[in-house]
Amino acid sequence: MELTRRESQMLKGLAILAMVVLHLFQVRDYQGIFTPLATVGGESLVFWFALLADFCVPIYCFCAGYAHALLLEKDGKRYIPNSAMRVLKFLLNYWIVLCLISLAVLLLGRAKAFGLRPSSFLKDFFLLSCNFNGAWWFVATYVLLVALSPIVLRLLRRMPWWLSVALFGAIYVAAYLIRFQKIPLFELQTWRWDGFWLSRQAVLLGTSLFPYVTGVAFFQQKWFSRWRGYLDEFDRPRLVRALSVVVFALLLIGHGLVPSLIIAPITGIVAICAFVLPRRGKVVEAIFVFLGEHSTNIWLTHMFFYIAPFAGLVYLAKYPPLVLLFMLALTIGSSYVIGVAHKASVKLIDKAAGAKKE
Repeated sequence: MELTRRESQMLKGLAILAMVVLHLFQVRDYQGIFTPLATVGGESLVFWFALLADFCVPIYCFCAGYAHALLLEKDGKRYIPNSAMRVLKFLLNYWIVLCLISLAVLLLGRAKAFGLRPSSFLKDFFLLSCNFNGAWWFVATYVLLVALSPIVLRLLRRMPWWLSVALFGAIYVAAYLIRFQKIPLFELQTWRWDGFWLSRQAVLLGTSLFPYVTGVAFFQQKWFSRWRGYLDEFDRPRLVRALSVVVFALLLIGHGLVPSLIIAPITGIVAICAFVLPRRGKVVEAIFVFLGEHSTNIWLTHMFFYIAPFAGLVYLAKYPPLVLLFMLALTIGSSYVIGVAHKASVKLIDKAAGAKKE
């Protein structure tokens, strides 16, 4: 059996949980921010989990590649218009969050401190910047992945899977080195609509395509079905679950020894397999599916509760487990509010699209 929709939601739940942990706890100087329950190697214990959690974006990209390959096979000629509609609905979600946070900042009287100006709002609205939330950099990258997916998927159909993975792996390494060496031409802090902005998007796309293409390869080669077949023949579900825990432990130790972000796609792909292939309990599934359903809104809102406009709010909970739970409570609560506006907007779009077809 291949990756199901429910399992895809679970992976998004894993990715968003990792993203929140990464952003909250990858802090070396934690004094005055939170109180760790334990320290290892001079760092808070949760720091090492945050280090491993940098696989969050590669997991999203993998899921996107897998889903696009599946949808192209399913939708056929309708793939492009259907993808355009999905992107529009996603952007609606983003715009709603942007408008709500801007309104909240105005009501709090913190527009100047937050940097809210008509120009900055419009730049964020049209994906030319992410002034208000650093995590929004992936919005433009995701839209580009979808826009380029018909070309990329056709290209991958004509290439052996190993060649496509090797080619885009090389592109990933080159883009990573450019991104983190901060060559002036590709300076990441530049947000102008010119060659610098375009080069930044090219670099971010370059670092995202490798896990995306790997997701496509997994779908094309039906690896999940093959490996599940082997595990079913093995028929030792408890042992497989135990091995899965061991794999995550080894990833944690390994990434601690090699702390560079460059290995995030590899740790992400291994984590996907270790997470998806074992049989899971209903409670575990329910938790991660729930997180996956709210993952977009958690992603789009979580930074506001520890940087601005509500700087340090979640750290009032003091201890990492409580800080994490507080963050999830705030973002999921916000997600329900955002969901009301988003569902109403989507209904209008669907109604308009239905009327047009008639």
